[in-house]
Amino acid sequence: EMRLVTGVQTCALPIFHMLSIGAVNAFLKTLEEPPSNIIFILATTDAQKLPITILSRCQRFDFKRIKSADIFERLRKIVEKQGVFVGDNSLKLISRISDGAMRDALSILDQAISMNDGAVEYDNVIDMLGLVTSESLIKLSESVIDRNIEGAIKVINEIVISGKDIYVFIKDMTTHMRNLLMAKVSENVEDILDMSSENIDILKKQAAKIRVEEIMRNIKIQIGRASCRERVF
Repeated sequence: EMRLVTGVQTCALPIFHMLSIGAVNAFLKTLEEPPSNIIFILATTDAQKLPITILSRCQRFDFKRIKSADIFERLRKIVEKQGVFVGDNSLKLISRISDGAMRDALSILDQAISMNDGAVEYDNVIDMLGLVTSESLIKLSESVIDRNIEGAIKVINEIVISGKDIYVFIKDMTTHMRNLLMAKVSENVEDILDMSSENIDILKKQAAKIRVEEIMRNIKIQIGRASCRERVF
């Protein structure tokens, strides 16, 4: 992509690490003696795959994930300016699920508003994204901790019947177990987890009834199930 900015052309090369060795070598010749009126922007999510001959000739700028709190504040300003109703719980969920990407958060918010006639409730976002509620995750983890097989099967059955993507559920459950681990080992879990005080209190109570080794074993099992899907698809 070429753009002219104040007499200087900028050339953006996305996913640069995907270029073939031949293409990289050919570009290196240009990079060794670049034209004075062109700025090359090499965008990549895997900088370690770039050869040192390229990296040594570039200025590096690392773009980090945006904090959920900052995304929430931005989304709040947008909905207030547009005059639409979106609850704080919905905005916090969108902020968290976008994983630090403002563009993804804006896309999800725009979709939620368009699908719900300008008034977005928490359950609307849950259904739209096919997510599992925190209540289901807490109930299942409680059954796991208590070794209540029947209770765990009932929760999973409810999730399947409701039409949720089981692999999205596994991902959410892995995150919940990670949060449980944080509640177990951290003295200031409120500063780490972006959750309501009520859910943090529940995590602390659950964490008191399970060992770290058991949490780690559950996480490994769930990651193994998720990786099976990746190999299949």
